[in-house]
Amino acid sequence: MKRLLSLAGITGLLTASLFAQIQNARVEGTVADTSRAVIAGAKLTITNVKTQVKAEASSDGAGLFVFPDLHPGFYILTAESQGFRKASITNIEVNVGVTIRQDVNLEVEPSPTR
Repeated sequence: MKRLLSLAGITGLLTASLFAQIQNARVEGTVADTSRAVIAGAKLTITNVKTQVKAEASSDGAGLFVFPDLHPGFYILTAESQGFRKASITNIEVNVGVTIRQDVNLEVEPSPTR
């Protein structure tokens, strides 16, 4: 009987853990320039439009980034890196249990003219 109760408790914990994991979603992608060269170290911010809650990440050496734990809703993703224009992508819809692939292309910042 104790063994059965213990098994039921473990099953309940696993179910609760799984349920908690699928309540959220993730956004991932690659930051690159217009020639498709990846940009390492870009600063990314994702903002929930309704709550204004923000999360930040940086692209890695391969230009990859991930926001692994987002609540459902609509988001704005911004990316910036020195020497490039800031980019914003609006109306990214995030749904429960879904991984969104959202690549970002940054344009080179024009040199100032004298």
